[in-house]
Amino acid sequence: MPKKFYAGDAYAIKLNAINFAQTGSLGIDYTKREELYPLLENKGQYFFENDSKSKYFHRWGQLNTVLYAIPEIFHSNKALFINQTTVFRHGIYQSILFALFLCVFLRTLENLGFENKESYFYVTLVCLSTFTFQYIRVQSYEFFQLLFFTSFFSSLERYKNTGKSKYR
Repeated sequence: MPKKFYAGDAYAIKLNAINFAQTGSLGIDYTKREELYPLLENKGQYFFENDSKSKYFHRWGQLNTVLYAIPEIFHSNKALFINQTTVFRHGIYQSILFALFLCVFLRTLENLGFENKESYFYVTLVCLSTFTFQYIRVQSYEFFQLLFFTSFFSSLERYKNTGKSKYR
């Protein structure tokens, strides 16, 4: 697990998620400008300003804010900052998501006719030779895309072979 978050895309999303868990607002008030300062140096790089609402919004969509607010709901952090505890909580959260991804991926391979040993080898090869391993370590929002696409493919594959959706 990483020891800290580095200022960048994922950091901006996490700050917005912390704010969402604390206030229920998808935007960060202008009054917290000092806490966001390093990310506001280049206007529009990480946050855009909504003057009519007097709030900052990050550029990566509100679904990321809601999804990354889940580990923050269980913490009573009143300030808008990321510390070791926050990094640890998000690391655990990403590990749970990674386990879910592996379950879906292995189930899909099983449905496609792979044997157990082949499936485990293939999953290990894919996870370690692609950016999947890096996404989980840097706690990046791309991992959600990977999880959603894998789940969609699994459902599509099941529907194609059986005519039934898992969700009916």
